[in-house]
Amino acid sequence: MWPFTSSKPTEGKKTEDINKELPKDLQEFFKQENPDKKHANLFEQSSPQNHIFEVLNKHKDDPKDPRLAYYKSSQDINNACAVNCSEIKNQVVECSKQVTWLQSGSPCADIIKAMSACTQIQKTALQTLHFDECYNVKQCQMMRYYVDKIFTENFGQYGSEMNDETRAKFNKDIDDAVYKVWI
Repeated sequence: MWPFTSSKPTEGKKTEDINKELPKDLQEFFKQENPDKKHANLFEQSSPQNHIFEVLNKHKDDPKDPRLAYYKSSQDINNACAVNCSEIKNQVVECSKQVTWLQSGSPCADIIKAMSACTQIQKTALQTLHFDECYNVKQCQMMRYYVDKIFTENFGQYGSEMNDETRAKFNKDIDDAVYKVWI
């Protein structure tokens, strides 16, 4: 048995009862630091998540489109990121063609970093939009479009404008996009 619990479950006190037993000067502090209230919303879903689940619930009885299953199997999240970041990947290929083995350092390092960041950022954005749960092909394509558009608007065509400010704006724009793609 766990040594810090009562052997009789009914002997435990409620938080309100503990507060009444405390001296007056500690009662106000206890109200502010009450662990029951402090962690009450720890497992609550955010508003965008609630919206997504409402829309999914609304579409749960829709007839299943065989094109959606094919689309999801051929255009998974990794493939979507690869397509969305293909221009940057092409820059990496072009840069590596120009590099000789005798050059010191890595002249393509910044482009490679931009490609890796593009892939990671877009993957996280598609996960935020619940890309794997889209309910029709049009919606899946819309998610990919919005993520790519928002990426380009915030970071430039080749991802060269990445900093904390543009990342924060990108994340806010993705959160706002939830309401545009989940309709």
